[in-house]
Amino acid sequence: MSGASATLRVAISVCTSILLAACGGGGGGSTSITAQPASLSFTASPQSGPITKSITATYKGDGAIVGYPPEVPFPSWLFLAETGYTADSIGVAVTASAQGLAPGQYTTTLRFVTGTVDGNGNVHNLTWDDVPVSLTVVNLGLAPAQVSVEAADGSTAAVTGALTLTVNAADAWTAASDKSWLTVEPSGTGPGSLDYSVNPVGLALGIHTGTVTVTGPGGLQVTATISLTIRAALLSVDPASLTFTVDSASPTLSQSLHISDELGGTDAARASSWNVQHINVSWLEMTPASGSSAPGLDATVTVKSQSLATMANGDYNATISLGYTPSDGQPRELIVPVTLHLNSPLQSISVTPGTAEGIVGNQPVQFTATGTFATGYSGNLTNQVTWSSSSGAADVGNGGALANGLSRPLAPGAATITAAMPGTAISGTATFTVTPLLGYAYYSSYYASELFQYGFGASGELQPLLGHTSVPTQGSVTTTLISPSGDYAYLVTGSGIRQYTVNAGGYLELMATVLVPASANTGLIAVDPAEQNLYALAYVSGEYKIRHYSIGNDGSLTLVSATAPGVANAWNIDVLPTGGYLFVTDSSQITRYSIAGDGSLTQLGTTSPARESLALHPSGGAAYAITQYEVRQYTVGADGALTPMSPAGVALGSGTTIGSHVVVDATGTHAYAIDSYQQKVRHFTIGADLKLTVSGTDATGVPYTPIDAVLEPSGKYLYVTGNVGQIAKYTIDENGDIVGAPATMGVDNYPRGFAVRAGQ
Repeated sequence: MSGASATLRVAISVCTSILLAACGGGGGGSTSITAQPASLSFTASPQSGPITKSITATYKGDGAIVGYPPEVPFPSWLFLAETGYTADSIGVAVTASAQGLAPGQYTTTLRFVTGTVDGNGNVHNLTWDDVPVSLTVVNLGLAPAQVSVEAADGSTAAVTGALTLTVNAADAWTAASDKSWLTVEPSGTGPGSLDYSVNPVGLALGIHTGTVTVTGPGGLQVTATISLTIRAALLSVDPASLTFTVDSASPTLSQSLHISDELGGTDAARASSWNVQHINVSWLEMTPASGSSAPGLDATVTVKSQSLATMANGDYNATISLGYTPSDGQPRELIVPVTLHLNSPLQSISVTPGTAEGIVGNQPVQFTATGTFATGYSGNLTNQVTWSSSSGAADVGNGGALANGLSRPLAPGAATITAAMPGTAISGTATFTVTPLLGYAYYSSYYASELFQYGFGASGELQPLLGHTSVPTQGSVTTTLISPSGDYAYLVTGSGIRQYTVNAGGYLELMATVLVPASANTGLIAVDPAEQNLYALAYVSGEYKIRHYSIGNDGSLTLVSATAPGVANAWNIDVLPTGGYLFVTDSSQITRYSIAGDGSLTQLGTTSPARESLALHPSGGAAYAITQYEVRQYTVGADGALTPMSPAGVALGSGTTIGSHVVVDATGTHAYAIDSYQQKVRHFTIGADLKLTVSGTDATGVPYTPIDAVLEPSGKYLYVTGNVGQIAKYTIDENGDIVGAPATMGVDNYPRGFAVRAGQ
């Protein structure tokens, strides 16, 4: 081809649309072009793929080009490719694709163009030949285009399936496969399922591929590929999963599991050896634990009865993992799911505590219902049973707690507490005895701003008052004093004396006038037996002054005198139980005061020695003062004078002792002295002559640094508090002897102001 012809070809390739639009009809002169064939037609389906045909144009000119006339839109379904080019001919591959097109007729026009180019690069003598092109899209499809199936090595069972054939209702079709192991329906008319069958017999391990070809209208063809994987025979179990239901006293706890392979255990050459790799729960087991798939065997899967005794009713899931290696040598795992529905029948209910005691108005008692089931399992049913009481002495709410309102102990008496399972006749019982209060106890703490309130019954155990566990005090309490009648309480705090009435339920309620002013250093107080006067020791200007308050009919205090004669030191203050005299004890002596009819005090004299504590006999005829080594004993004269008895003192014990407290019971027949050094309590009997005699064995267990030692009014219990945050309770028998070790109760550190009063 000449240089001019090449220029024409390029120019026309770039500018065809413009040139053709400008030149009008076919040119003449010395150029010509003819395309063969003169027309092209294609028949395809959206699935059949592209179809290519060839066309050759012979021309006379300086080059040739193929394209589309200006008025013809570009067809997306047609593709052109040059296949050859000579000085007088051009070859073109024309490809049509029906992909994405709806069935129907599609047309376009191809234009082949030639011409000449002069020395200035101008194009002359354009000539062209148009070739009509048509595409008929036929309704023919086969889906899916790719299918994968598998079969076990050695299997004789055919693998069947179906393809979906899309074709017009009146169109006939034929089908064939290219592999002997793949067969299809040979022919038919209209759309539907095209069934195929794969025969794995004789095929080797691996992947085998076959093609199904469907020939439809006009000889058009669509295909689908069938891939067959021949793999090793896999292990199989029957049933595929197990379910156990335990809902009777004699449940079935074992089931059979047949273990074989896909060949039915008939081919020993292709058998798999298996073993139990893992069972993920402890309540399940299987025997045997290993075997071969050919011939198959029946294994026994068992729910362990002993495990059921530890399992609550409910649904449980487990898995049995079987490991095996088939004929292809690749290790595999087969999982067998197991479900356990555990609904063991309830057989009995026990209630704990089986016997219990409560105190009127005191803390609740928690009963617990425990059910025993047919499997041997015992579980808490407290919130599932219905609770009831046989007596108004106690109401019981759901949950088994004797609680405030619904279920607090109401009155003294005995009740049978019953826990019954709804819907059954199964129940359990316990006995509950409500006893009257023996008394109330109160204490505070050095760092607390509240007074803790307790009740205690025949056991002497302190139990917080239900709904009234404490009362605020707006500061730490140093002394708590309950009036002789038990109707009033006076608490000494840093801001003064707080005054309360004692409610019938034993808890304190503030009087209208909450606080009575007192010296900031007020600490010890005492009330006369007639409850007409209260005396408070306050440290003022280097000595302890005694402030005198009168007590009104409502128990309220009124300051009478703030300048009563005092003492240099003071550890204790007491009024004689028969009235008339007041005693102040310090580290070395006892100072005596007379009490006039108006409650005023006159200092009379002193008696020594003494130490911390003074106990007055309820008859008013004797006084007992503790020292470091002994309890000093005195008779009290008509004028309140203290005269040493003979002997003047009774030893606290042998060795080093430090006496801290001495108390006398309400009957006047027993006294108890605390040795804080040896942490012991010594018991004394008091004879008709009011003298002390050591009785029994000293009791141990006194808390470190005892603060208060208090006998409750009945004389059955002695309470001792200590700085270590402990209250020790000593039990006293009918002879006044302390029996056993003390029971201790932990409280706030530095308990102060421990006091008791009798119950209602």
